[in-house]
Amino acid sequence: MAVNFNDPTCGFFQREVVDFLNKQILRNGVSPHFYLIQMCESWGDMEKKLRDILTDSAMSGAMKESCAWRTLALAVRLAEKQKREDTRRMRKLQDQLYEQKLFTNVLVGMVDNLRKTQEKEKEKAQTQLQQSLMTLRGLEQERNTLRNELFR
Repeated sequence: MAVNFNDPTCGFFQREVVDFLNKQILRNGVSPHFYLIQMCESWGDMEKKLRDILTDSAMSGAMKESCAWRTLALAVRLAEKQKREDTRRMRKLQDQLYEQKLFTNVLVGMVDNLRKTQEKEKEKAQTQLQQSLMTLRGLEQERNTLRNELFR
């Protein structure tokens, strides 16, 4: 059997399509050249190998047709595999994005806390400075009063 309908990675979801592909492949036979196509990792490589088979004048039309149907089945399987990988990568990126958002929120919270702390320290320092200035003015007045009494 060329395409196993029970294999969730086959990429086909309609039994009639799988049955048709299998009938075409079994009816026309399998060329040993086809196994070269199975080793391809990309659609581009697969298409080049199929082109080589289809342009080979020594092969029968039935063999070429069989290879074409099997290549279609492999291409769909390859696309399904790519879809699963893309879905997995997408989930991973979404998880990373979620973690980054959490991290950003934590950092924003820390920055806000630092700002509040600095603002409180600034207000405290301003209050202390004002108190020190008032104390200084009071001491200056007392000094001036004592000086005036001394010079009288």
